[in-house]
Amino acid sequence: MFIHFLAHALVIENGTFCWDSEEIERPILRNINLHVEQGQLVAIVGTVGSGKSSLLSALLGEMDKISGKVNTKVSILFELEIRNIEIKLIYFL
Repeated sequence: MFIHFLAHALVIENGTFCWDSEEIERPILRNINLHVEQGQLVAIVGTVGSGKSSLLSALLGEMDKISGKVNTKVSILFELEIRNIEIKLIYFL
């Protein structure tokens, strides 16, 4: 399993996350599985309130992990807004 983690720039396996460790009974993200290869381009798309920003926050370690495995090699985060559209780009080494 550890070798598998080294092959990816980002791995989340069965990840469950919350904003506050005191509210672990009410996780914001549940059972997230995501594998991103180095240099791979990934778009996170969804409706307002569907958890896109929360997912990116979980990737950056800004949310508390309740369970699961997370391995990230995040290098750079770009965040900008164009005509009321929020764009976040994360570059994985």
